[in-house]
Amino acid sequence: MRLVLGILITAVLLFTAVTGLAWWGQERVVFQPPAGPWPLGDGARRVEYAAADGQRLFGYLVTPDDTAHAAPADAPRRVLLAFHGNADLAAWQIEWAREVARRT
Repeated sequence: MRLVLGILITAVLLFTAVTGLAWWGQERVVFQPPAGPWPLGDGARRVEYAAADGQRLFGYLVTPDDTAHAAPADAPRRVLLAFHGNADLAAWQIEWAREVARRT
């Protein structure tokens, strides 16, 4: 009986320790950002603002470079808002955004 009780207590302590470590390191497990140096978003306009809670945020604004493809002045303006994925950087999406702007 003592052996079973000792194994049970050890199992509960081990489970508690593993659960506590997983909770403590959850952001490192879920979000694994790439190691620097990070791209600066060259050629795209950086837009910065603060959220309601004061958190500083930024994004990149990409517009068509080729004025030959510019829409007429009375054409409706469109915006495509893209969010990068987990462990991804917004600056990595700039080339994709340029291609979308060029094609549309």
